[in-house]
Amino acid sequence: MAIRPQETSVAPDAVFTQTPPAPPTPQPDGRDRSTWNGWPSRNTAQPRVIIDDQERITRIRTPVMDLEGHMTPTHLFYVVQHFAVPEPIRPEDWRMSIDGEVHNPVTLTYEDVRRLPARTVRTVMECSGSDANFFEYFQGQGPRPIRAEEGMIASAGEFTGVPLTTVLARAGLNHRAAHVRVEGWDRGVPPTATPGTPPFYYDKGLPLEKALHPDTMLAWAQNGELLEHLHGAPMRLLVPGWSGNWSVKWVQRLEVTAEPPDCWYHWQV
Repeated sequence: MAIRPQETSVAPDAVFTQTPPAPPTPQPDGRDRSTWNGWPSRNTAQPRVIIDDQERITRIRTPVMDLEGHMTPTHLFYVVQHFAVPEPIRPEDWRMSIDGEVHNPVTLTYEDVRRLPARTVRTVMECSGSDANFFEYFQGQGPRPIRAEEGMIASAGEFTGVPLTTVLARAGLNHRAAHVRVEGWDRGVPPTATPGTPPFYYDKGLPLEKALHPDTMLAWAQNGELLEHLHGAPMRLLVPGWSGNWSVKWVQRLEVTAEPPDCWYHWQV
């Protein structure tokens, strides 16, 4: 009688690991060199930052004139958000639900998503508010901006994650599925809201055609390292190459709808 080999779940080491990184090796002088090789560097480019009342960086502007090459280092990659930055969530505590027009609503863990086949894409991102001060200049309401002195809301980076189509397949789209609403963890009320509007989570919607594009992904890594909290960790949605910047940080829910979802901010067509 033939004996079938035991089936095991295998994941590429480059995509997923259950082993936490080893702590820095203690040095005789007690200094931690885990992120510094002990030699001077000529890389002195620094971001333009905005900090909150607790001295935490909440927004970053990229010094584009100081960059070497096309890719933007993570610490110089721009950061904007409409609401306050939410408190960090540990990857092991993170959950993302998929519901709506699907056959099997599911809730996925960080480990579930990381075990799916991954890919890496490079993309240029730019905030829709970039160069807004040029409009003021053209209207005679301010001086001409000087890019050599100012930071921009534009950067280029490399992101690694799983295509959104692969994640949606875990729930199975039904025949009514036509759009996807993506909800982040950041919550608040924008200044332009009607008085009395209750706080809500930041969200965006996109047609199914864009949701199923292979470059549309849930990313967990940026420039070869796990996402930092300010850049949307544990999981950030990216739609590179579509109408400039399109992303939702701190993703917590995917809602598949038959009609265009009623999102407060941008509806992508």
